[in-house]
Amino acid sequence: MDDSRVQWSDLPPEILPIIGKSLETYIDVLRFRSVCRSWRASLPPFNIVSSLLPLDLPSPIFTADHLTDALLIRRVIYRLSPLDHQHSSDSASSSSFAAEGWLAKVESTKLGTMRFLHPLSTRYVKYDNEVVMFPDCPWIDVKYCTIVAVYAGGKLGFAKHGDYKWTLIDDRNFHYDDVIVYKGQFYAVDRWGTIFWIDSSMRLVQFSPPLCGFGNQKHFVESDDELYVVDRFLDKEPLLWNADIFHIHWLNNLIEDSPPKVIDFKVHRLDQEWGRWVEVRNLGNQSFVLGNDCCFSVSAPKFEGVKGSCIYFTHAPRSTLGYNTHYFELKYKRIAKASIHDNEPIFGPPPIWLNLEATQYEEHASDNLHVSAC
Repeated sequence: MDDSRVQWSDLPPEILPIIGKSLETYIDVLRFRSVCRSWRASLPPFNIVSSLLPLDLPSPIFTADHLTDALLIRRVIYRLSPLDHQHSSDSASSSSFAAEGWLAKVESTKLGTMRFLHPLSTRYVKYDNEVVMFPDCPWIDVKYCTIVAVYAGGKLGFAKHGDYKWTLIDDRNFHYDDVIVYKGQFYAVDRWGTIFWIDSSMRLVQFSPPLCGFGNQKHFVESDDELYVVDRFLDKEPLLWNADIFHIHWLNNLIEDSPPKVIDFKVHRLDQEWGRWVEVRNLGNQSFVLGNDCCFSVSAPKFEGVKGSCIYFTHAPRSTLGYNTHYFELKYKRIAKASIHDNEPIFGPPPIWLNLEATQYEEHASDNLHVSAC
């Protein structure tokens, strides 16, 4: 029987734009355009369709001698692996090589250039804990999107393009830790582990009971379509954020005292059917990565040396000095430093084969947004 299959690159060119216009995410557009030259020519780049980032926003802080604007910058985390033709012809070597993977945080600019950042660090101090945007679709101009942020040490606010200031969503509770877009909706979590849904009118609706965890900082993580909250426990209270004297406090904290260190983590999953928290003591093959400006999960078998059911983090996530990676084993409640030769290949320098023309972007871990002072 004749093989009547048609190669993807041989599809009629008139149907390619129809397929492309049905894509809803940045990574889907990127993958579509990477199939071949004809596919790439049929669909414009994401940043041509959607308004270019960085996007000017009002500053989340104001002091007498520090008045700036802020920029919304897109950063995407990728899993990088070698192309098939770069694998060794030796089957054993090829099998081992195929399991290797690196995480790369890629930041795009208006000029179309890109730079790589460490997945756990932005390498400079920022004024916001977490920033998310919705909708984030290739066919919607970002000027018509809403940006929600936790800033100034715990305030929860939002801004849109053209706003002159951030608008508080909650003018009574200034103790929020994280925000996330989950299943097309904004959610926020406060220091007590209460999750709030932010409706279309930017009002808060309580979504969960308090976690009543006594940790110092809560992190959202989405994994396998489930919503988790990671509670970070420190050996002492972190320095309170104060815009007017932030730099003095930050320098004193570095010079006169050591920053807080992590001593424990607890992971909870929200049972949405029953509206209750369930403590999670085993993540299976998944591991969580708590970065400076985003948290996400990875499949441990896809990264050589990565342990399953662990939390990868840094002790001082908002410090500009270094970003030594540690991991916390949930089963043994044990913290260890990740070795560049053993457990840190995904966070270490990319291999020599990496270049922009010979790289396969395989697994999209997360889209994350960041506001920095300029």
